[in-house]
Amino acid sequence: MHPATSSQHIDVDPDEDSICSASSVAATSRSLSSSVRDYYYENGRRYHAYRYGQYPMPNDEEEQDRLALMHHLFRLIIGGELFRAPILNESQAPRRVLDVGTGTGIWAMEMAQDFPNTEIIGTDLSPIQPN
Repeated sequence: MHPATSSQHIDVDPDEDSICSASSVAATSRSLSSSVRDYYYENGRRYHAYRYGQYPMPNDEEEQDRLALMHHLFRLIIGGELFRAPILNESQAPRRVLDVGTGTGIWAMEMAQDFPNTEIIGTDLSPIQPN
């Protein structure tokens, strides 16, 4: 790979079929509206209604149980930790943490317990997290 020179530039490929286009994010980045709780049901499973069909996984109790099991397994794999960042003590704790695709919110809640002075924000397409 050759190093970039000042005369080179990166061509941006407009991804017109992306589910995360800038215009769609700007148009939908408002507070939780009642329409996100308009779930749909297919083959006995519950799915979120945001952008019907774009995300293939359900959000029902069975899926939440699977996500909780995966969270537990990942913690076992990394020795009971919640993260791999080199945070050694409370003085090195991050001020803010963003959990994109928070799912059930269990990771964000456990991080909040371990780091009570850290602002932790969890976001997800489906509002299945506890209050």
